Amino acid sequence: VLKGLASVFPNAKVMVSHDLDGAAIATCGNQAGIACILGTGSNACLWDGHSVVEHPCKFGLGFILGDEGSGSHIGKQLLKGYFYNDMPSSLREAFEAKYPDPKLIIHNTYAPGGNTYVAGFAKFAGEHKNEPYIQNLIKGVFEYYVKSHILKYEMHKEIPVNFVGSIAYLYQDILMELSLIYEFKIGKIIKQPIDALYAFHLAQKAS
Repeated sequence: VLKGLASVFPNAKVMVSHDLDGAAIATCGNQAGIACILGTGSNACLWDGHSVVEHPCKFGLGFILGDEGSGSHIGKQLLKGYFYNDMPSSLREAFEAKYPDPKLIIHNTYAPGGNTYVAGFAKFAGEHKNEPYIQNLIKGVFEYYVKSHILKYEMHKEIPVNFVGSIAYLYQDILMELSLIYEFKIGKIIKQPIDALYAFHLAQKAS
């Protein structure tokens, strides 16, 4: 990636890093905080204002073992609810109207790119986010994320917990509810961190 960018921008200083660095800079800047990613996948780290200082699993565990609280996690739980016949009948009818071929769902889930495909079902959940079944599903998914990541950091009650990603942004009301239950303070919730990253680096250049 660095070589590719450097060939296009020969006069620029190019830095390539982990997406957690971008999430932390966009939400924490030069201050300490916990940076969380909740999008198609998920991750989290402790940021000291300059760099990542603690991360349970350096690059995350990905779709199969990790990605708690992510779009793919929501999609998996939604699909299990459908195939195990736990989904309420009214919601099931809406689901089958949109996805009429169960065999195709299974095929695409286990095909290459299955994680992105499964995460796409989070959109259906979002379209029905006021349904009690969906509310409970999202709360359970986020609760698992909070326990797996946020609560593991000893400083989670002392420094802000920040989020980037479409899933965090869409369901921020549930994140707020869980922050009260588990006693952590939410700082920023940003859907797309690129604008905040741009503003941060522009300010650093100016100073």
